[in-house]
Amino acid sequence: NMKQIITILFLTFSVTLFSQDLKTFEGNYKEGTAKYNFYKGKENNIILEGKFEYFKAKNQSEIGQHTQNLKVGTWKYHFENDGYKIEFYGNYTNDLKNGIWIFKFLENGISESYSLEFQDDILVGEVNWSGLKGEFDTKGRFIGIWEVKNDNDKYEATFNDNILIMLEK
Repeated sequence: NMKQIITILFLTFSVTLFSQDLKTFEGNYKEGTAKYNFYKGKENNIILEGKFEYFKAKNQSEIGQHTQNLKVGTWKYHFENDGYKIEFYGNYTNDLKNGIWIFKFLENGISESYSLEFQDDILVGEVNWSGLKGEFDTKGRFIGIWEVKNDNDKYEATFNDNILIMLEK
């Protein structure tokens, strides 16, 4: 079919044209070094495209993908300092966190892992994180009763329409 052949030729030409404009940067970036692909936009601005790697002083990193300057797909973040390590990862859709994000902490040989759910960059659903337990609605507002445990103390916070209406020890 002629229409299919023209479509394939157009797509091949577009990809070839686009890939010729794609450049790679590797060097100093913010407070560390980075390696990423980019092309120049209409106003000579840099548009990130493809794999992105940023390393800050060997103890911090961000690794992920861009499509037309927006974070997409899985991104991994890593931070390490004396005695502790934090890693977290999850998916972006059009520069917004979406789905389950996993947070891992390692401190003095003790490892903890938590998951949080995001919808279009809004924290939603249940939270059960290091003594904090509660739930957010689909707009990221506190709902119901939240528990906070700190050493020997336990607190309960009751919310109605995202407003704290009662706090009990």
